Amino acid sequence: EDISSQEKIIYYLARLKSKEILRDSGSGLALSRDWAKKICLALGQKNSFSRGFDKILSLLLASLRENSPVIRAKALRAVSSIVEADPEVLGDKRVQSAVEGRFCDSAISVREAALELVGRHIASHPDVGLKYIEKVAERIKDTGVSVRKRAIKIIRDLCASNPNADTSHAFVEIISRVNDEESSVQDLVCKTFYELWFDEPSGSHKHLVADGSSVPMEIATKTEQIVDMLRKMPNHQPLITIIKRSLTLEFLPQSSKAAGINSSMMTSLRKRCELICRRLLERILQVEEGADNETKIHTLPYVLVLQAFCIVDPTLCTPVTDPSQFVVTLQPYLKNKVDSKSTAQLLESIIFVIDAVIPLIRKPPQTVVEELEQDLKQMIVRHSFLTVVHACIKCLSALSNAAGRGPRLLEYLVNLFYKHLSGPNSDGQVLGRSLFCLGLLLRYGYKLLAASENQLDFPKILELLKRRYLRRDDFSLKVRAMQALGYILIAKPDFMLQKDILNLIEASLSSDVDYRLKV
Repeated sequence: EDISSQEKIIYYLARLKSKEILRDSGSGLALSRDWAKKICLALGQKNSFSRGFDKILSLLLASLRENSPVIRAKALRAVSSIVEADPEVLGDKRVQSAVEGRFCDSAISVREAALELVGRHIASHPDVGLKYIEKVAERIKDTGVSVRKRAIKIIRDLCASNPNADTSHAFVEIISRVNDEESSVQDLVCKTFYELWFDEPSGSHKHLVADGSSVPMEIATKTEQIVDMLRKMPNHQPLITIIKRSLTLEFLPQSSKAAGINSSMMTSLRKRCELICRRLLERILQVEEGADNETKIHTLPYVLVLQAFCIVDPTLCTPVTDPSQFVVTLQPYLKNKVDSKSTAQLLESIIFVIDAVIPLIRKPPQTVVEELEQDLKQMIVRHSFLTVVHACIKCLSALSNAAGRGPRLLEYLVNLFYKHLSGPNSDGQVLGRSLFCLGLLLRYGYKLLAASENQLDFPKILELLKRRYLRRDDFSLKVRAMQALGYILIAKPDFMLQKDILNLIEASLSSDVDYRLKV
């Protein structure tokens, strides 16, 4: 009598059993196909075949451990048929354990079949896929090329069907294969990241980020993805390779390249990269404004990603509307006085960006140039990390050249360090630093210094190195002097043809000499 009871299978079962229906079958049980299927399933659950499902599944899972790889592969196909009918079976702990066990099978065909089984249902059941992602990611380093490629495709499909899932660990594994020995794997890795970060999504919304940014929300999200991934990477070299190959669309098949690459596609790609760089600059400002000295490390990943883009193409950091924007924004960070490894890395990366961008700016603001000169000079003389000092000298040379400042400051520093080296100073640390800086100043500033009216006396400097430092007993100073000589020879290779320099190099490479001097 109850109308709501008609929603329950038991109602139909009760009517089927009643004598009234049997007596008068013409009057009435009009079942839809859907309900007929439900009733059949409900009745079928009681028959012996259905009750044996667990037993059959257990036998199939046990067959996955057979000695013959042919039987293991067939058992996987049988399990695959069950999963085809009900993908939720993949979530069963027994099934997951058995299938993941086959990811490490001795036969490539079985490993690939196991990944195929999971990969086929990733898009429709991403929640199930997430349970397998860690083990799938391990297969990215598999010895079988087909297995590596299948693992990469599974993670790519999972990310596409579930964009909010945390797949950064798996993507770190993928990017580690960017220099895979197999070129087809390299191309697949680049294609995966191109689609993830650089491809314009269809019907992408142009909603801007709410923090006053001029960058669309979709680009801001991609930027955070890149930075999150970099945090988990040992260095940014693989990222540089991805950006480089994406900007040239190098990974595309030959047929696509032969047909010609659409110019609007290249313009869109470039525009996206410029927006990512702009967002990185915004985030550097936001993170710094809300941080004290202890948390300045958080800025580093954003600066490292910006540096990666700048290494590939510095023009991405010279917007047409304001070419000096990046230099003006980053310059104040050079005043950071915290003496730590992470701060040194931060300074080094910022100096690299400024160094790459400065020559591209036609008229850099004079006040910024003057401040930059002072900041770089201070760090060259005082900073305790020599990697930072190296970056500063290279940047100062580029700045003196590009901003039309001439060699004045370079000459001042060359004379300063020469004075330390030729005087009575016996402090090993000061002398070592002076040798290092003098060599680099002559390497990067040679053209400017050579063209100056105050002609630089190169032979006098070489003579000082040979006479006073390359013959010393203090081994660390001897190494620094050889390094300084090397920097000078890079700037002026014809000095290498001088007989005494040739003899010096030959003696330093003889078998009994310490490897540090040889290097």
